[in-house]
Amino acid sequence: MIKILLASHAFLAKGMKSSVEMILGKQSNIDILCAYTVENFVMKDEIKSRLIDKKSKDKQIIITDVFGRA
Repeated sequence: MIKILLASHAFLAKGMKSSVEMILGKQSNIDILCAYTVENFVMKDEIKSRLIDKKSKDKQIIITDVFGRA
């Protein structure tokens, strides 16, 4: 299975998932990360918690509007 992580500033990722689901129906393979919407937000920690295990046979695509490096 291909899993998708939508990561964005504010609530853009939530809106993108909502738009996809409006067209295609419920999508259990899409996770969202809405960055900087709470105090003490640490991007690196949040992304690590959402990445799939490297031993998994699943693939993951990360789509983001956040520029930077790890």
